[in-house]
Amino acid sequence: MSTVANSLTGLTTAEARVQLEKFGTNQLVVEERRRLFKQFLNVMKDPMGLMLLTLAVVYWIAGEHRDAIILFVAFFPVALMDVLLDVKADRALSKLKETFQDKCHVIRDAVLQQISSRDLVPRDLLLIEKGNTLPADGFLESAEALEVNEASLTGESEPVIKLSGDRFFAGTQVLSGRAMGRVEFTGKQTRFGDLTQSLNEIEREQTPLQRSIQ
Repeated sequence: MSTVANSLTGLTTAEARVQLEKFGTNQLVVEERRRLFKQFLNVMKDPMGLMLLTLAVVYWIAGEHRDAIILFVAFFPVALMDVLLDVKADRALSKLKETFQDKCHVIRDAVLQQISSRDLVPRDLLLIEKGNTLPADGFLESAEALEVNEASLTGESEPVIKLSGDRFFAGTQVLSGRAMGRVEFTGKQTRFGDLTQSLNEIEREQTPLQRSIQ
């Protein structure tokens, strides 16, 4: 593998710096998540939720206690469902983030060196080894007995044999072998990044509370 690595060309430090400025750091862009109490307050601030609560209070003041209680009972279980969905998304994001390793090895300035995974950029030449969780998407320049677990993306736990020219994906785990890979996509542009973005957007979709009122 060292002979193959020597025959491949990585970026220079200057080129990597330009790529980093162009594409940004290689990280999952995760919105700031709220604590449970704040999540519940956010549901309470929903216009439709406020309407229900306001009506419940008005009915109570007007002496229509039965109708007020019905509105309260209708609101809180669905609001709790919204909060639980948000918490579930938080936990899923945390688990996804934990799969990434802090460091990776690339060839830069014709030398194999360790860098922060955050500084990995498109066109970097990445060393792939057993035990790695791949930090980016790309294609293999060379491969030796490489097997990868792609369950994080496909749900399939069977090892996938990778050959030179095949694609590799961020968030997948190397079970055996070694390879040199050319990075094409980092951060949000990876399939893994797209998955985390989808989880982030759960909050922007219509909530069960909103759908139940409609």
